[in-house]
Amino acid sequence: MSILAALMFISTASYADEKLYIAVGTARTKRSIVALPEIKSNLALQSNVSIVQAKQTIHKTINLDLDFMDLFRFLSPAAFIEDPKSTGIVLDSFKFSDWSSVGAEFLIKTELNLDGNTLTFQGHLYDVLGQKQIFAKKYLAALSDAKTLAHSFANDIMFFLTGKPGIFLTKIAMSCDLTGKKEIYIMDFDGGGIKQIT
Repeated sequence: MSILAALMFISTASYADEKLYIAVGTARTKRSIVALPEIKSNLALQSNVSIVQAKQTIHKTINLDLDFMDLFRFLSPAAFIEDPKSTGIVLDSFKFSDWSSVGAEFLIKTELNLDGNTLTFQGHLYDVLGQKQIFAKKYLAALSDAKTLAHSFANDIMFFLTGKPGIFLTKIAMSCDLTGKKEIYIMDFDGGGIKQIT
C-alpha cells in the first residue's frame, strides 16, 4: 500500500473563521511564538515502545517543518507552566493564561493513540491571545507513516495560519551516482525518504 493510500484524514469539522493570522511575503520584524507541548496518549500506551517512538518522530517533524519556514519561534519547554498531567488538548481542558503568561501566541495541542497498527492522531491549533481554536483535525495513518502524518499536520497548520498550502509533503527529484552510474532518485523536501526510481 502506498503512503498516500495508507494515510487517511478525518476532519472534525471544527474550524474557526477564515482569519489570516500570518501574512506571507511581507516584511516581518519578528517570528510568531509557538508552544508545542509533548504529545499526549492514553495512560495504557505511555510505555508502549511503538507509541513512544511515533510520538518522538511526530513531535520532532512538526518542530523542524515549521521552523524551516522561518515564520515561527518555538517556546522552550523550560518556560511551560502548565501541568500536563491535569490538562487536556480540547477547549476548556486547559487555561489560555498558562500560555499567554509565558509569551505564546499560538498553541499546538496533540494526542496520539494506537489501534492495532493504525495511529490515531488528534491535532488542535489555538490562537492564545484570541483564546480560541483555529482548527482541529483527526488523522489516521499506518504505524510506519508517523513522519508523513506529521508533515500533513504541519501543512494544515501552515494553511490555517497563512492561507497558503504547506510544502512538507513535496517530493524532490535528483540525479545521483551512488551506484557508480547516474540514477534518478526522489526524496522528501527535508532530505529523508530517499528512493531510487531508475
